[in-house]
Amino acid sequence: MAPSEASILSNFLLSPASLPTIISLRQFTELFPKRLRSHPHIRALYRELQQLREQDMDLVNGNIDQELHQGESQKAELRKSILNTGVDGMSANDQREIDMDVQLFGQTSTAAPSDYHSVSSLLSAMETACANIEHEISGVDKDANTLISELNLILLQTIQLSKRNKENFGAFLNG
Repeated sequence: MAPSEASILSNFLLSPASLPTIISLRQFTELFPKRLRSHPHIRALYRELQQLREQDMDLVNGNIDQELHQGESQKAELRKSILNTGVDGMSANDQREIDMDVQLFGQTSTAAPSDYHSVSSLLSAMETACANIEHEISGVDKDANTLISELNLILLQTIQLSKRNKENFGAFLNG
């Protein structure tokens, strides 16, 4: 069974978001100089950050609930629209204009017999379409590989920068 929208949003936004998941009290304490690590305000600061994080998570949870409700409303509206018009994306005004045209001019076919494909022309058109799709797929694959390479480079640069910043921050606190 496919995961629901609620489980996807909760798993990716809420599960990894609690402060103890990100950094434990011990790790947080180790960010401070050794002489300050036993200070009681560090624990209080951690608890305050934890409360702020929980408030943010409550806000995100509320936004998830709102998004789920809005998604259900959109699905219901889409189903209603499809049932009413028979065509996705067609408004009541569009349907009214089509009905007026049919009443004024009648239901006529605009395609001439020469507009239809023969077996050979259909086969040729299908082969051309397949070639175009294969060309488009190879272009998309090339773009995807380029994007993955760029993302890997950005990730490596971010990791290197993060290590340097951590070292500089540690030197700053110890200095």
